[in-house]
Amino acid sequence: SDKLTRKLGTRIVTVISVFLTAIALFGFSISNQFWKIIVFAIPYGLGAGAIDAALNNYVAIYYSSKHMSWLHCFWGVGTIVSPFVMSYALTNSSWNNGYRIVAFIQFGIGLLLLATLPAWKINTEKIEVNASGIGLIGSLKIKGVPFLLIGFFAYCAAEATAMYWSSTYFAEVKGIATEQAARFASLFYIGITVGRFLGGFFMNKLGDRKMTPAPGKCPICAADHPAEFPHNKDSLYYQMRFWQEHGRFPTWKDAAAHCSDEMKRAFMRGYAERGIVIDVGLDDDDA
Repeated sequence: SDKLTRKLGTRIVTVISVFLTAIALFGFSISNQFWKIIVFAIPYGLGAGAIDAALNNYVAIYYSSKHMSWLHCFWGVGTIVSPFVMSYALTNSSWNNGYRIVAFIQFGIGLLLLATLPAWKINTEKIEVNASGIGLIGSLKIKGVPFLLIGFFAYCAAEATAMYWSSTYFAEVKGIATEQAARFASLFYIGITVGRFLGGFFMNKLGDRKMTPAPGKCPICAADHPAEFPHNKDSLYYQMRFWQEHGRFPTWKDAAAHCSDEMKRAFMRGYAERGIVIDVGLDDDDA
């Protein structure tokens, strides 16, 4: 998705992804064997993953935190409507028609996107900082990122379990009618949607850019150290905050910029004793 977005642009990737998922949904609707569903799941996954990454990246670059929250909020609108569509299909015909209805809606969205392609040019004059990116390996080397990914994986696992299995649980375990089970499942999506919509109104004020570290922690790097000591260069909070302000990640020179020369020398000696050479901004004569 990242390579396609850089080569084709977000708007083209978005349009292609919508039509790809629409074709896959229509494929589900005409599938009469399990292996056919597996085959159509491939373009469906590719399209859904590509548009997810492309739009999240686009909104993160050109818009604020509240817009990101509202973007995911309106994802919830679709998830609320979908169980009702399937409930209607199961009541009046079969599950195949449920997928067919959603496929036609998706085709309509794709045509709408084609008609609005010129609107994407509004941001073409903006310059993206560090457009080359740091890549997956580079991202994993940032302290804290692997733990964030593990946490995000756990959240997605819990969310996906509730989304995909709640209606099945109601129908198979609790014996609730399939139409009613689908309606109950939609309550989960309603909760996510309402929460993200309301969160958008105060996201910029309480978002990650203006989060306040815990009492007693350094307000710059969120670490626990005396004020005269250098900041923790490897603190994820410090790295993200510094990058947002300067368009790059901090060095030890940046982390020790507020320190006295005496403190810088002591800090350098401490690392040198462990065989690590760092640059804290001292001239060769001073070091």
